Amino acid sequence: MTTSSTTNAAGTPWQPLDCHAHTTLSDGSLAPAALVTAVRARGARPSIADHISRDVISAVRTVAEVDAYLTAIEALPVARGGEFCWHDALWRELPPHLIGRFTHRLGSLHAIHLPDGGLVHMFQRGFPAGLTVDAYMDAHVADLELSRGRCRWTSSRTPPSSP
Repeated sequence: MTTSSTTNAAGTPWQPLDCHAHTTLSDGSLAPAALVTAVRARGARPSIADHISRDVISAVRTVAEVDAYLTAIEALPVARGGEFCWHDALWRELPPHLIGRFTHRLGSLHAIHLPDGGLVHMFQRGFPAGLTVDAYMDAHVADLELSRGRCRWTSSRTPPSSP
């Protein structure tokens, strides 16, 4: 087993945290318990952060499924994460009691909204007809800015100020 020899100022050993690992609860290849074993064997602290989105085929797709997902991974010695798609409203629909059960949440741009209401998915082959790279980047930035305005800050930290 590989372990880290780095220590912090208090003399406590430091271990890297794998904070973005998918399991068979979404599109990963390892069951949650097997993932924990594999990550620990590599000297890292395990974390599970499966896809949570209505727009990803192999994902946790409803509020009820998020509850079941968290219940499943709370039984393991693991940090509890989720990878949410900014373009999908599911992350905004979670009630506070579910949000509080996560140790961390990741936001991903698996798709962006276009001004005409369409979506461009990151894994699709090619841009829609007439969409230029510049127009795509403008839509990408606009989507990020819109998503930032929809964020709910759930910690005592102050949100970053606007540039």
